[in-house]
Amino acid sequence: MRKIKWIFFFMFISIYVQAQIETDTTQKVEKGNSGSESITVISIAELDGDEESADISGILQSSRDVFVSKAAYTFGPARFRIRGYDSENSSVMMNGVSLNDMESGRVYWSSWGGLNDALRNSEILNGITESQFSYGGIGGATNMEVRASSYSPTVKLTVSSLNRSYNQRLMFTYATGLMQNGWAITFSGSKRWAQEGYVEGSSYDAYAYFLSVEKKLNNKHSIGFIGYGAPSKRGKSSAVVQEAYDLAGTNYYNPNWGYQNGEIRNARVSNYHKPMFMLSHYWTIDDDTKLTTTASYMFGRGGGTALNWFSGNDPRPDYYKNLPSLYEDTNPDYAQYLRDDWANNVNRRQLNWDEFYQANADEYSVIENANGIEGNTYSGIRSNFMVEDRRNDSKKLNLTSTFNSRISDDVKLTAGVDLTNYKGDRYTVVDDLLGGEFYLDINKFVDRDFADPSMAQNDLNNPNRIVKEGDIFGYHYTANINKYMGWGQLSFEKPKDSYLSSRTRDEVVKDLTNEKIFSLDGNYVMNYPGFKLRLSAYYTLLMDRTWNRSFYDESLREFVSFTMTGLDQRNMGIEFGIEKEILTGLKINAVAAIGEYIYNSRAESVTTLDNIRKPLREQTVYLKNYYIGGMPQTALSAGMNYRTPFFMFIGFDINYFDRNYLPLNPDRRTEDAVAGIAPTHPDYDKVLDQERLPSAFTLDANIGKSWRIDYKYYININLSVSNILNNQDLVTGGYEQYRFTGSDIDKFGNKYYYMYGTTYYLNLSFRF
Repeated sequence: MRKIKWIFFFMFISIYVQAQIETDTTQKVEKGNSGSESITVISIAELDGDEESADISGILQSSRDVFVSKAAYTFGPARFRIRGYDSENSSVMMNGVSLNDMESGRVYWSSWGGLNDALRNSEILNGITESQFSYGGIGGATNMEVRASSYSPTVKLTVSSLNRSYNQRLMFTYATGLMQNGWAITFSGSKRWAQEGYVEGSSYDAYAYFLSVEKKLNNKHSIGFIGYGAPSKRGKSSAVVQEAYDLAGTNYYNPNWGYQNGEIRNARVSNYHKPMFMLSHYWTIDDDTKLTTTASYMFGRGGGTALNWFSGNDPRPDYYKNLPSLYEDTNPDYAQYLRDDWANNVNRRQLNWDEFYQANADEYSVIENANGIEGNTYSGIRSNFMVEDRRNDSKKLNLTSTFNSRISDDVKLTAGVDLTNYKGDRYTVVDDLLGGEFYLDINKFVDRDFADPSMAQNDLNNPNRIVKEGDIFGYHYTANINKYMGWGQLSFEKPKDSYLSSRTRDEVVKDLTNEKIFSLDGNYVMNYPGFKLRLSAYYTLLMDRTWNRSFYDESLREFVSFTMTGLDQRNMGIEFGIEKEILTGLKINAVAAIGEYIYNSRAESVTTLDNIRKPLREQTVYLKNYYIGGMPQTALSAGMNYRTPFFMFIGFDINYFDRNYLPLNPDRRTEDAVAGIAPTHPDYDKVLDQERLPSAFTLDANIGKSWRIDYKYYININLSVSNILNNQDLVTGGYEQYRFTGSDIDKFGNKYYYMYGTTYYLNLSFRF
């Protein structure tokens, strides 16, 4: 039998080849950083709303690790990321099947949001450690066990009320356990909804479904089927400049919505549904050896809508030309008019949908040589304003096999193979012409700045292409990825940002280099009855990273792609967690995360324009010793909870966050950015400095009670309240705008997100 075990192991050793990984984001000219605070786009925590973080914390709180289980809940509202890692540095799996996105490597928890009860059986590994289900990553690994026979027999109904991204939730779960006939069935479903969430204009409509069926064939073999999905539509909010928050009179101002025929309509609505189906074979070779093989298929649509327009000023209310600060010096009377209009006119501070319809109605146009056909004339109402749907559809076929064996009391053998074929489809669709009859498929930025009309054509095969609702336009490309992975082998990864502009050109970054990761991780753990402790230290270098963003460049007056290569970062710090039962039922706890996450090198950048092959400029980006922004690098929490003998609990936490820096615009850390500004001028530091956000303090509490009736029925009620002090001035994140001008750095100010004020989550569940 031992020979068979080693044969299985060596069968699983192969080469690991995978495409795509993404990272977040002078001369001042590399500020010193010796632990001082002299200096200082968006992670998963910055997904609109907090429902994703709620699902994450629900899973991570099941961890037996004292730090992870505590930090998952208390640090979530501050957009905290464990060790400063992005989600692509962690592995998340379901029944051994990877759920990380094939293109970005990231984890999109909303793909199975609302399935809290079905996904509670999870094994969570923090940092670098051995795993029975995955090769793992520097950020750890999570495997959600969804085998039908692993669930205890139960029927559970949960009703929830809250005032966060959604207001109501219904959840139902039914599990038979393994029955005498060898069958096991588990079903779970939920609905979450809000006509308007905590932020004005942010609607929410989400469903979720889960089915796991297993048949035990004999004592050694079982087969199982798992299927799940979580269709959702959400009206999103956005970060805005502080001036817009102040003008609107609230730090939860949302510029994405407006009134249409008296009803709220949001221009940015995400619409996702990517279900997955799995067929598994479970083979118990002997008491110490198991082999699990799963074939899976994932497919579906992703994307979100956005307002688009061809000519004229940006219609969004928080656009810099719609704010009074631009006119304070040149036209103070008009600036005052704008302030008054912001305060009193909802159509000034929100989108004016009725105005878009009226503007389109006046745009009767005649298009010569339409659709590339000489002499073909097309006439009608041409939409100047429209809503587009930016799609990200995908299909993934996967075969995974995991082999686990206990060789002796002290030695465990784990191996596996992971074969994946993936196709990602990226394109834009005309969603709503807003009363118009057609839209012309040309690049509005190029059309404005180049005399040659052919350069503005998005489709060279069909110039002057007429598109209508449901038609694809702008860009359309496909990402084809094959992954062949055998555990225990050196890995090779091709960066996601390999292309200068994947939307418009088949051209890779010059001198592309493999990303390299070096990480050390040390832990001291104590687990005794009534006492838990973990102290960890880590040091990680991520080298030769590639970074790519597209934005409007104010100096070039063009929509450009900005790509950096040779970017290094260093993440180091300590984690501490302790829990002590000081009296029967009374526990105190404390957790601390103190890190330093910085860029560890300069980078080289290239700026390209969609319709010109030659790069517009190449330059050095002086990022060394700047902070990696987007999350607090210091997070502390202390709390107490008490469980009474009559099945009641109460607890509270005091939390503190500090050293949170805004994510950088790298273009502001170049010699061109400060050209013409004297080093002694205040604007010199203004361009180069990185904003450190104020420290934050919050107080949370929770209380709950359960009843057991006739030893058969259980009723549970619990209430959690976050930010009890209702502090609505806590900035949790944001970013420097990529659009800026050195002559007036305040013209395009930083944009911010604020932590919600007091929020509650009330759950009532019935179980039998």
